[in-house]
Amino acid sequence: MKLKSLILEHFGPFDYYQLDLPTDDGACILLAGKNNAGKSSIIRALKFLDSAMKLARQSSQRIVAPLPKKDTEDIEINKYIHNYKTDDTAIITGILDTNRHITISLDSAVNTVSFELPPYAHRSMAKLFGFIPQLGQLSERETLISQKHMLQSLNTTLAPRHLRNHFHYLITPDEFSLIKSITKDSWDGIELQEPKLDTQTSILYCLYKEGAFVSEIAWAGQGLQIWLQIITHMVRLSDVSTLVLDEPEIFLHPEKQHDLIQILREYYNGTIIIATHSSELMNNVDISHIIHVQKNTQKPKIV
Repeated sequence: MKLKSLILEHFGPFDYYQLDLPTDDGACILLAGKNNAGKSSIIRALKFLDSAMKLARQSSQRIVAPLPKKDTEDIEINKYIHNYKTDDTAIITGILDTNRHITISLDSAVNTVSFELPPYAHRSMAKLFGFIPQLGQLSERETLISQKHMLQSLNTTLAPRHLRNHFHYLITPDEFSLIKSITKDSWDGIELQEPKLDTQTSILYCLYKEGAFVSEIAWAGQGLQIWLQIITHMVRLSDVSTLVLDEPEIFLHPEKQHDLIQILREYYNGTIIIATHSSELMNNVDISHIIHVQKNTQKPKIV
């Protein structure tokens, strides 16, 4: 199952915008464009759709309901209405390759976000999208937190601060072995060590080895820290149909940006959507999969 089209009405910088996505197997789709062109708004729209599809269940009736509070309580709805109108409704429509439609409505007048799923919405919809959370610097000293707290922050700006907690709660031994193997093959001389928990202090550790040098991963350069996060979340989300990344090139040298596309293609089997400014990433994908986002048009251009 794949997303075939995304239609945005009065959403973000778009009055009306239709994004038709390639659906060929293994497509790596790049959303390119200037700052403030609407790339992040498209990623936000996909997250709204994902929130709704996680509630898919077998029912002979269409499902119409508010999105879960946990997915909307920190959202300022007016921010997502075109031209920040206070009496308008933004509509997000996702059309799957099965021609099923999922609709999200953001009503600024009553301050609600609701969704509509078609009859007999299959539970497999819940596995359509997987989002690699925002990438950033790791916490130098990471304490074990509750699994509930970790899950609540998984797709927030706090995610980089909790990477070792992700290892502890979310990553199986086999998955960590794969993360170690990919890291070793893709970053010369780096060998990741098994994560450990000091039960007396509740401090989580994860060391890496580079030659004779052994250090905590938080003491590595920012490029390596970003690389470890991308690989970890890619492995964690290996069972979703579409992997979504927002500007993963941050802190990555052009050589590693080049390697990123190769790693994603080698170890992930689904569709990949990347919002990016990187010409290095663009040089490594099919030109028909580079979509130029412009907020003042109704359809994007193929670069």
